[in-house]
Amino acid sequence: MTQTVVNKKAIDSESGLSDSMPVTLNYNNASQMSVTDESAQLQLACDKHRANIELEAEICDPLLFRDCMRGLFDVVSSDYRYVPKDRAAYNAYRQLKQSIRSKSAWTAQQAYYEWLSKNDPLAYLILDPIVTNHPDKVLFEVFSKDEGSYATFSLDHDVLQHKTESSYGSSNIDFSESLLKSFDAFRSYRHNSLKIDSQQLEVTIEDHDAVLEKKLNVPESWLRAFLQVQTAAAMPCKEFKMAAIDLYNILRFLRMHADKKGKRRGMRIELIPNEYPRIILEPWEEVFECSAEKYTGKTANITRVWGRRRLMMLQNILPYADEIDVNLLGNALPSFWTLKSKSMSFCLSLTGFTASNWSQALNFDLMLPRSNDSKIVDSLQKAMQKNWFMDFEQLAKVLVKKGCLSSAEELQSALQAACQQGWLMFDMAKRVYRYRPLVNVELDQKTLEFRGRQDRQAHDLIKRKDSVTLDKENEVYGVGVELTGTVVVDEDKRKYQPFMLISEEGSVNKVTCTCPFYRKHKLTEGPCAHLIALRIHYSLEQKRRMNDESTKNIIKVQTRTLSKRNDEQEMIYYITLDQHRIKKRWGLNGEKLRLQNIQFNSSDEARNNYFQQIDQLINKGYLDLSAGL
Repeated sequence: MTQTVVNKKAIDSESGLSDSMPVTLNYNNASQMSVTDESAQLQLACDKHRANIELEAEICDPLLFRDCMRGLFDVVSSDYRYVPKDRAAYNAYRQLKQSIRSKSAWTAQQAYYEWLSKNDPLAYLILDPIVTNHPDKVLFEVFSKDEGSYATFSLDHDVLQHKTESSYGSSNIDFSESLLKSFDAFRSYRHNSLKIDSQQLEVTIEDHDAVLEKKLNVPESWLRAFLQVQTAAAMPCKEFKMAAIDLYNILRFLRMHADKKGKRRGMRIELIPNEYPRIILEPWEEVFECSAEKYTGKTANITRVWGRRRLMMLQNILPYADEIDVNLLGNALPSFWTLKSKSMSFCLSLTGFTASNWSQALNFDLMLPRSNDSKIVDSLQKAMQKNWFMDFEQLAKVLVKKGCLSSAEELQSALQAACQQGWLMFDMAKRVYRYRPLVNVELDQKTLEFRGRQDRQAHDLIKRKDSVTLDKENEVYGVGVELTGTVVVDEDKRKYQPFMLISEEGSVNKVTCTCPFYRKHKLTEGPCAHLIALRIHYSLEQKRRMNDESTKNIIKVQTRTLSKRNDEQEMIYYITLDQHRIKKRWGLNGEKLRLQNIQFNSSDEARNNYFQQIDQLINKGYLDLSAGL
């Protein structure tokens, strides 16, 4: 058996990018498919150093299993990051190919891996899928290269005809493109079976390479994003249902219409109580009304989601879905799309915080707990190890009996902390928490708490009193908001002035800073600590303004966007308060808007009129698009 060893140097530069975490996966053999005329058996090899999972059962619906496993591979191999045309790697490969032409196959393979680890380390930075076998179901998990999508596929044990007694736990499985191609052997006329075991695949080979070993240096940023998705799943969210034909119509439209360069690429979801949910695709403003059931929430909401093209990975699984549940956290935050049938569930998450979109990633970081009670987390872990999976109410009862829980909020914070630690996951399909260690070593939470050195410095500046101030906030119609701030750094005995332009979609389009880090690197090494601190300060200020009624008396500059849809048309209002003036634009979305400027004698009078106009529009059924940004 060939031994594959790939190493990547840890990244440690003054930019503050995260180092990598060494992970070693050991398999007695590679996963394989055994096929005869009458049967096909998929043998998945587990990591021999993790839990010894044993499962052998006949698959009742092999075509569903085949397409869902293909969907997992599509997710784990997906990478939507922009890659400029660069022929340097190809030219190096041509030179390498000529130099190793006379070498043996083994030497050539080793030379290829050495070249690949230096020139394309991202090719081997992804953990193999995680399989979890619990008393009620078997579950597979994957996370994409670009941190943009996460997927789980689960099969209930009720639809598996077990041949032997199962053992439970979590482990990595060997998963490759060659294994994916062998899934074509699944046929409805064959007896199709699944076998998961870390021992049964062991083979005897005289040569010393008897074990398939993968040594990966997984970036801490990727691992951190994986844990954040788990934490996001456990957070309160808005939920609605849609039929399979609804999602099919959306995917068909996206397949027939290419994205327009320089135009919006979001997906707006309108949720109004007692009305069918509506999904609007930008920039065409094409409206799709979901037909499953009316929205049962108490308040109206409009949420914008990015990464809609990733939903195409569900197209082969869509025919098997009886219903689709969609869970939304907020604008540009993770969304979960769960396809359900009687025998399976497939959940695809669009994370919304890829490595390139650092602005929205900071917004999500603010929602996560920074501290937790270790006693509650320890008691929670013992309960989960004993029961494998439990819902929120069951966990509350167990911890209350132990006397270590005083409120539901305390339990919610502990569950989120457990997800961040990597040994707990939330099953969207069944709404239960599951004990699932992500890796076989304890994760260092201090290294995963922040995205890098600059992120850590920014949070330290935020904690200091009056270190970060917002000097100017300027709304630019149709563009976004310009922020100018001052950041005082006592260690440098300097004041820096960061500036940024935040678009209407929440992304940062333009930045400058007077610090040496930005002058030297610009954004090639990521944003500086002062830009991050200004973005965090602005998010906290916006949240305080929206939640605290007392802040209405001190607001002097603000813009609110409200909209109301009538059939296929959408009326939109942009109302801006600027000191003594109110600027109002309104009209049909996509058409030229009318403009009105109103001058007042005092800022107090302007502010009162500003909030009166907003309240009047909300009473008429308009939705506040600014809420949740």
